[in-house]
Amino acid sequence: DDSSVTDLAYLIPRSDITVLGGTAQVGSFDIQPSAEDEEDIIRKCQRLWPELDRSLIVGTRVGLRPSRSTVRLELDDKVYGDTRVVHCVGHGGAGVTLARGSALEVADIV
Repeated sequence: DDSSVTDLAYLIPRSDITVLGGTAQVGSFDIQPSAEDEEDIIRKCQRLWPELDRSLIVGTRVGLRPSRSTVRLELDDKVYGDTRVVHCVGHGGAGVTLARGSALEVADIV
């Protein structure tokens, strides 16, 4: 059952606006807004917030959140000139949630 993906919706209140969102599309790297996705997001958010006033929507943006089955957080074995690379990628939509823990692990590696 993939209803958790198709029903994904979020509302993030900020001081001047509320960010609406909610898609998870494996293999989609399109950075152009889709009218179909926009309508789907608004519909899902209105179920959570029935008072949502569509006339107050100020814009549409696309944000890519690449994910992996597990986060890659490791020191690269290769040396690039005199530089080492710590990879910290693949958090998907959980980036904000995992940011502090991942940053602490990166700091430990560095």
